[in-house]
Amino acid sequence: MVGFRPLVIEQIARRGSIKEVDVRRIDNLIRAEGAISRAEAEMLFALQDAARVQDASWAQFFIDAVSDHVVDHAEPAGYVNADNANWLMRWITTEGYVASRIEFDLLLTILERSRWAPVSLGIFALDQVRHAVMNAVGPLRSGHQFVPRGQMTEADVDVVRRILSAIGRDAYLSVTRAEANALFDLDGCIEGERLTVWSDLLLRTVAHGMLGSLGQGLAARCDAFAATALDHSCSRDVSREELALLRLERQRLEIVTNEEFQDCSARWLSLRMNEFSDLCRREQEFLGRLAQVHPAIEAALAGEGLEFIVEDVVAA
Repeated sequence: MVGFRPLVIEQIARRGSIKEVDVRRIDNLIRAEGAISRAEAEMLFALQDAARVQDASWAQFFIDAVSDHVVDHAEPAGYVNADNANWLMRWITTEGYVASRIEFDLLLTILERSRWAPVSLGIFALDQVRHAVMNAVGPLRSGHQFVPRGQMTEADVDVVRRILSAIGRDAYLSVTRAEANALFDLDGCIEGERLTVWSDLLLRTVAHGMLGSLGQGLAARCDAFAATALDHSCSRDVSREELALLRLERQRLEIVTNEEFQDCSARWLSLRMNEFSDLCRREQEFLGRLAQVHPAIEAALAGEGLEFIVEDVVAA
């Protein structure tokens, strides 16, 4: 890209600010080439780090340009493989956490634009939400409104919804054990009462994962986790042939991403909750509502010796 390196290194980085004219010039250079290379994407990251003063046009340009590279121009086109995901995480993090809101929005954009991204990249995004809730710092806490530690906002819930809906979007992938564990870890950071929208989303995601492990048909994630969805809307009727095709697609994605997808089995849930010893009322209510989502879930929980909890909650 002719003129790109001198512009980045000598002018903008030294100046410490990105002006609108700079954004237009870089955009024109990229358009002239037709695609942005890995080296040029890294130059944009270097600019993002060096220029503390940025014109309002920079954020969207940066997100579009880098996501174009990761999703459309890096192989395999349309997908994010493990190597590209690791490259992205290295560039957007400082000490393990995303450095800025622009880079967090870039992460969300890449997840949503790609036909498939590794589950580990989605877990990484969920961990940024947990970091914000637990420590009250980071890009999700950089606004003017103060949010104390241990508090989850509706905006946080919307971000979690976007992340979950983006993962495995085209494959009708059931919620994996790693995702469910990340959600429980996030829930464990919340102090005091939970938002109803969060409790409902947590319930639907665990139900989605359990139904997948039990061989039930699943609704698309964007439908199952929508704000207007009902608890029972995470499953759908499918034929044996469709289930077989979904399993084959899951196996293909495991090969492409080099990641094993573990199910949300009733046994896993039992171990996750310390085999249901000394459950608080909130946890009992969660299990009771979970059992009511689908008869298959109720039977699976009963198989772990939970009839007394389910019956108690239903009766209440």
